Amino acid sequence: MEEVIDLEFGDDELLHIFEFLSADSLLAASQVSSQWYWVAQSESLWKSLCYSEKKIAPYKPDTVTWKEVYRMDLSCNCPHLIGIRNEELLWLGESLKGVCDNPSTQCSGHEERCPYTLDFLWYCMNVGCGNKGCGRRDKGHALEHFQQSGHPLYIKLNTLELWCHACQRWIGDQDSNVVEIAQAMRIKRCVQAIAKPRNIDIEMERRRTERCLPGGTEAEPIRYMIGSSWLDKWIRFIIGDATHPEDPIDNREFLTENGRLREDLPPFALVSEEQWKYFQEHYEGGWPEIKIIFNRETQMTMVMITQRPPGEQ
Repeated sequence: MEEVIDLEFGDDELLHIFEFLSADSLLAASQVSSQWYWVAQSESLWKSLCYSEKKIAPYKPDTVTWKEVYRMDLSCNCPHLIGIRNEELLWLGESLKGVCDNPSTQCSGHEERCPYTLDFLWYCMNVGCGNKGCGRRDKGHALEHFQQSGHPLYIKLNTLELWCHACQRWIGDQDSNVVEIAQAMRIKRCVQAIAKPRNIDIEMERRRTERCLPGGTEAEPIRYMIGSSWLDKWIRFIIGDATHPEDPIDNREFLTENGRLREDLPPFALVSEEQWKYFQEHYEGGWPEIKIIFNRETQMTMVMITQRPPGEQ
């Protein structure tokens, strides 16, 4: 008859054993006894699983546990943040001293001396690099650097916001999940603490809100006409190159004296209904309103022009 040996483990011994388990095995082990259950809840275990299996940086908001983070859908999180740990943050902060508070900081563009300075520059976050490139709406030296080096993460020098060229999106924006937002804020706070930039961007929340407005696409049946020059100023604002547009939205340039749409239209763009209503509410002007309605069945386009807001007709 085989002898049954009853092994008892202390919490520290169990914790060490559980470090070798997958998430499924850890959940199964938690059903064995109350001791095993509580040891299996250890934050260090789930933090390690998030790092090794979910490929996210080991930082989160204090409002959630690492086990809760593991259960989240993190498929849309930027996977390149995993490379930004304490030592990388220390290098980033130290390398930005005297850079993000100097208005004359120059673009590192390889061609003729690039005229773009601090407010237009993106700083490569790859350790040891520190390339400073202007945006794609300027001469595109930051994008060129990414294409040549493969370094994905960049920080906007005047706003300390993050962009990933590989993921093609802002990192930690309002449409990101709480984990990525916490990671982005940690990077920004670290840079602020070490590099001590003088100019803190007071319009960041407004810009992040407006970046998340859905843009108009050809598939949408209703869009609104707006001047290209005003929209370009607004785009400059949401990417951090300038303050918000102070010029009123004035669509009279698109109409004849009789209030009809001109045949020789000046440059314009079409925006979504949500964007247009937001612009009318938060910016001056916005009239006359020119609504473009496309009927997919008849393949016909109708233009509706409203000269003044309701109640002022």
